[in-house]
Amino acid sequence: VTNLVSWDIIEEDIKDYNLELSEIIDYIMLNGVNEENLEDLSNVFRKYYSSLILLDNLDKFSLIFEDLADYFYTLKLSDVSNEKLKHFDTYLYIYDDLVNFFDVVFIKREAQNIDYLTDSLKSSVEQMKCCLVDKKIEEEDLELF
Repeated sequence: VTNLVSWDIIEEDIKDYNLELSEIIDYIMLNGVNEENLEDLSNVFRKYYSSLILLDNLDKFSLIFEDLADYFYTLKLSDVSNEKLKHFDTYLYIYDDLVNFFDVVFIKREAQNIDYLTDSLKSSVEQMKCCLVDKKIEEEDLELF
C-alpha cells in the first residue's frame, strides 16, 4: 500500500504539533509536571504519530511517536521519584531532537541518512524513559550519537 500523503500536506500540522509540544514543555518548566501534563504529552505524540504514519518511508520514525504516546499515557507520577520530578523538564530534551529532525529532513531537506536521525531520536527516548523510572538501559538499546 502506498501512502498518498506528501510532506507538504501535513507540514502545517507538524508545525502546530511542535508549537503545542513546546507550550507543554514550557508549562512544565514553569509549574512542574502533573498528571494532566502527561495526558497532554500523550495526546500531542499521538497526533504526530497519526500524521507521520501517512508518509512513505517514515514507519520506523512514526512508531517512536506511538511509543511516546503510549508511554506518557501509562506513566504515573507516583512511579517517578521526587528528585526526578523536580527535573522532569530536562527529560524532555527529546523536543530538540524532534525539531532537528523535522528541520533537517523536511524543511532544509539536507538529510543524508534518515535512519541515523531516527535511531538517534529512538535512543534519546529510551534514555529518557529509563532515567524517569530508574531502569537500567540495556546495552543493545543504547546507541550514542
